[in-house]
Amino acid sequence: MTIEHDYAYCKRIIQQHSKTFHLSFSRLPEHRANGIFAVYAFCRRADDAVDEHSDPVKLQQIHQELTEFSAGHVPCHPMWRALHHTFTVFQLKTQPFFQLLEGQQLDLGFTQPESQDQLEQYCYLVAGTVGLMILPIIAQEHAHRLEPSAIALGKAMQLTNILRDVGQDYRMGRIYLPREVMLRYEYTPDDIGRGNINRAFIDLWEHEAQQAEEYYEQAQRDYHLYDAEGRFPVILAANVYRALLDTIRRNDYDCLTKRNYVSRAEKARLLAASRQQSRTARHHGKEKRNAQ
Repeated sequence: MTIEHDYAYCKRIIQQHSKTFHLSFSRLPEHRANGIFAVYAFCRRADDAVDEHSDPVKLQQIHQELTEFSAGHVPCHPMWRALHHTFTVFQLKTQPFFQLLEGQQLDLGFTQPESQDQLEQYCYLVAGTVGLMILPIIAQEHAHRLEPSAIALGKAMQLTNILRDVGQDYRMGRIYLPREVMLRYEYTPDDIGRGNINRAFIDLWEHEAQQAEEYYEQAQRDYHLYDAEGRFPVILAANVYRALLDTIRRNDYDCLTKRNYVSRAEKARLLAASRQQSRTARHHGKEKRNAQ
């Protein structure tokens, strides 16, 4: 098998599982897009071990393979071969990959987070780490400076996922909304089970949504630091995810019984808006450099 076949394997995975990420990052030059596909394939494999199979053995196997990989022994699998090539080209680090597996381990032995801090630590482990994984691929010049923003964007996206999937997660036996925050707004797990969308739920939901919005804003302030080729895909992915929050609001906050998604028409609008935002961020970056 050639490296092209290995990357094609990874590309099929992102095409199958994430229309948003494929829409955004397939627009990169091929060598960068391939790197994103390889990283996504790793994340998907770990996620499936938990969400599809609830299999600690599979997750442990991935951890063992990553340990071997970090020691220079590449497992005989297209995902690992593609990832090895990506590490070689872009000098990725293994630490965030191990941390993502820590987050997946939390889902295997799931307990509802007690506090906002616990929820946000989980969001860092399963999504902030992904921002750190891909930074060397899309922000080679300012990767280190962008680390806080990349983590913020990952956490914003994960919070958005949680707010989209409250009902679905409940049916899987999981409540990611922190216990302390639910108590503050006097909303109970039984209310979720009954599909109760009342004032307490809306206030609770908006409490978490505002935290996600703050993380999106933090990430947006540093868009100008991304490489020219990487800026637009990041902006587009962020905007499509952020639009989910407004979609849920328009659907009267029904994320308990309804699957919310961004429509094709809205994605087309966001595509054009993100191009303009990318150009604006580029000019902003030039102005900041000239002022220094």
